[in-house]
Amino acid sequence: MTKLTTQERLALAVRAEVARRRADQAKERAVFMDRKVKPFMDAVERFEKARGRPWDADSMTDLAEVIAFAGKEGADVTFEMVAAAAQVNFEAGDASVAAASAARAVLDAWGDGEGDTVFEWVGVDRETFGQAVEAALAEGT
Repeated sequence: MTKLTTQERLALAVRAEVARRRADQAKERAVFMDRKVKPFMDAVERFEKARGRPWDADSMTDLAEVIAFAGKEGADVTFEMVAAAAQVNFEAGDASVAAASAARAVLDAWGDGEGDTVFEWVGVDRETFGQAVEAALAEGT
């Protein structure tokens, strides 16, 4: 394997850190939305246990029963909220995969055994690394 330059190592490490931060943010959004729709999702689960089958989202009868199971707690949950929760969960999954892939790229490149820390391997100090991460976040890359 060709030895990477300091700039190439820095780019890999920054990409991994940015991906990790974005994955953390996506997970936080998913947790937030999951909490908002939890009463409705709990009602769906209660419906499915009571009926022994999945609820049919196209059935007004099933929907009415789920709403009844949801009670006051689930009364404020809208379709848009459930759809948004599903979307942010997909995004969190994608971001997690991207972060794992970026971390794997760093580990694969680091395989040459140079340096005990990322900073030693990259060849920059913590401040330089932090500035590069902040710049990448600001650029949206």
